[in-house]
Amino acid sequence: AAPRYGNEEAWVGESKRGLLLMLTPTICLFQRLQGEGGNWCIVVPDIRDLDSYASTRKRMALDSNFTDVASLGDAGLQFLADYSTRNACKKMLAGCRVIAMGNVNYYQNQSIRKAVLDVSDRRNCVERYRILQQAFPNHFQRINREPKPQTDAKSKRASKAPAKPASNVDEPQASGWYKLPTGRGRIADNLVNGRSWYENLFVPMPWDEKELEQQRKQSDKGSSTERVWFNALAYQRSKLMRLIKEDNMWDTEAEKFFAQAFWESLDSLYAQEAEATERGGSRTANERFEHLNEDIRRRLMQAKTRVLLRAALSELFAKAGRQKTFRTYTAAIWRLIDHPEHWQKGRDLSLVALASYRKRSVREGKEQETESNNPNQPGA
Repeated sequence: AAPRYGNEEAWVGESKRGLLLMLTPTICLFQRLQGEGGNWCIVVPDIRDLDSYASTRKRMALDSNFTDVASLGDAGLQFLADYSTRNACKKMLAGCRVIAMGNVNYYQNQSIRKAVLDVSDRRNCVERYRILQQAFPNHFQRINREPKPQTDAKSKRASKAPAKPASNVDEPQASGWYKLPTGRGRIADNLVNGRSWYENLFVPMPWDEKELEQQRKQSDKGSSTERVWFNALAYQRSKLMRLIKEDNMWDTEAEKFFAQAFWESLDSLYAQEAEATERGGSRTANERFEHLNEDIRRRLMQAKTRVLLRAALSELFAKAGRQKTFRTYTAAIWRLIDHPEHWQKGRDLSLVALASYRKRSVREGKEQETESNNPNQPGA
């Protein structure tokens, strides 16, 4: 391939590799990673039948809502979900490879490969990803372009200042941007790797670290990144509840029973705090609820071993009393607390149940579900 621009050198190589490089711009998909700017994903399909892929690819127009992705697993499963929907066989037998490209501090003005992930449809992860897409869609955030009112002093200074040249109205103007829901990237990566969807959900993705640090600096003094990330997931509690209600998202029924038992225990603990408020004291009911939530969250995050988790959850269930679900499925619930191979699932499930908690009347459908500005308010 002869050079065409300036100091460009000629490319020399095997013809089959040259053909693949020529087809890359039209066959591969390019998506932008959220968080720190400059990171992009390249989705490379594992093509086994050129005729089948060609007939399907021309009908594929991935929704612009999902141009921004939350992780490599999110990008790969989005492609497989869209491909299998449009393919006659409803299933892609091979998969795809997702490559993350971006800038790093030690290479100036140079984009390098930062991560590679192979994605395949195993353990029905595409079906679960479709549920995830419905529960955690991208949200379009509109830009408010209304001019801010000026005071008299500001208006006098503005009249004396030289007029700025008017912007070209013919140029395209952005009306907003797509905002990705917190947690979708971690869940998608768990599905790709065959793990439970909630595993390590409360550990931020590396692509979120920069934005998360900025939010920590703007939040209350003394807040940690773990607390900021937990509160961000708590704002998504209605979305988490949708995943919890889906039977296809669970590997065993014991996981659902555990979440239900945890919610019932929280019902009892919140009722005890409300009774303590009626007896008098310096703290209001909402303050008591917030302090209780923060104490439970902190103890669960610090439970890095099976012994610490057993101590934290045993005390919580003991204070709440033996609720109905716990009495019925004691053995299955205790297995997720004390078993050497499953206690980490119990820890992650406890955090999911705490972040997604809705009061009993909402869970049972007796009261309409509403969003609250305070993620720590149990009555929302």
